[in-house]
Amino acid sequence: MRTKSGGVFKADKVIITVPVKLLQMGMVEFKPELPAKRKEAIAGVKIWDGFKVFLEFKEQFYPTATGFTVTPEKGGHKVW
Repeated sequence: MRTKSGGVFKADKVIITVPVKLLQMGMVEFKPELPAKRKEAIAGVKIWDGFKVFLEFKEQFYPTATGFTVTPEKGGHKVW
């Protein structure tokens, strides 16, 4: 693995956790390259855009516990 500062790390095996979107955009380079089957699996994952919002209010006008229905229940885009 090459770092931004030009350093290199070498290993026989590596476990990485990065967003799939970064892999799809080619922002992580593997040497040796990943097998075609793995690249196809990564390319086939549908990743939805998203964002987080944190809001703070002077007064609490909502219930302490709030429930949400997530649609669809499995995978894909979540709307609530």
